[in-house]
Amino acid sequence: PTPHLEIAESLDDLGAVRVAVGDYEAADSLLRAALDMRVSLLGENSLEVAGSQGNLATLLANQGQIQEAEALFRTVLTTRREIQGDHMDVTTAMQNLAITLQWQERFDEAEPLLREALEIQQRLLGDDHPDVARRVNTLAVFLWRRGVLPEAESLLREALEINRRVLGDENPEVSSNLANLSLVLQDQGRLAEAEAIRRQSLAIDRRILGDDHPDVARSLNSLGGLLGRAERYQEAMAAFREAEGIQAANFGPDSWQAATSTSMIGDVLLRLGRHLEAEPILVRSYQIIQAEFGDEHGRTQAALSRVIQVYEAMGDEEKVAEYRGGGG
Repeated sequence: PTPHLEIAESLDDLGAVRVAVGDYEAADSLLRAALDMRVSLLGENSLEVAGSQGNLATLLANQGQIQEAEALFRTVLTTRREIQGDHMDVTTAMQNLAITLQWQERFDEAEPLLREALEIQQRLLGDDHPDVARRVNTLAVFLWRRGVLPEAESLLREALEINRRVLGDENPEVSSNLANLSLVLQDQGRLAEAEAIRRQSLAIDRRILGDDHPDVARSLNSLGGLLGRAERYQEAMAAFREAEGIQAANFGPDSWQAATSTSMIGDVLLRLGRHLEAEPILVRSYQIIQAEFGDEHGRTQAALSRVIQVYEAMGDEEKVAEYRGGGG
């Protein structure tokens, strides 16, 4: 490749890394520079340009700019189908597009893409492959979100069986399957089973990643949510506090990651009737999340909902009206 293409590749790789660690501002300038350079050197219709577009679309999706992400993912899929045919990269493009459609609740458009991606992978790799298990897992999570719980459970158990057989028990993929299975069981009201499986997932994460890893914090947040649903509020609080500490250590006390756990702590305090303690925690965590993601993102909406709930519980109609009208 020419030196300019090598520079574009480096910018693209750096941008993807910044997306992965949540540094979206830096990622945006890196990825757009890489894309512009590649388009000017190669034209619109190349795999390198599709790679840059895919990374930029992932960033936009993470920032809540779902329609912009969808448009880019469609372009990526068209390019890859045209150049690559039945290929693993094509199935990834299908999945990415399907996820953006799913976030817009356009389930009837998303489901055929996910099923086709799985069929292509099964043709390319056979049934007994971790990448196939990953696609089975993705389809299962989609069906869970649609409320098709029995098929979602069955598919997750299938993915779990493949991964345990091929990768062994101590593996992030196994942990992910268990975590998702826990959510499906939870939504079927099978809380004791869901908790046992969630704790298995958390134990694997701790052993593989160490106690201070952000993925352990995410797992603790999920466990806390499950315990809260079972009205075991003190245990839920302990899980959220540990998660908050991990996220603060990794990303800083004023990061959106830490604020997500903080908001959940505030929610537990709200459930316990400790409104005066909950109010400043919920307001501050909402402000941090809103500043990062904007008003329309699901994280912002969830944090705002908790702020409104605490003011409703306190009988402060003025504050309820203020936050209902756009966030205070």
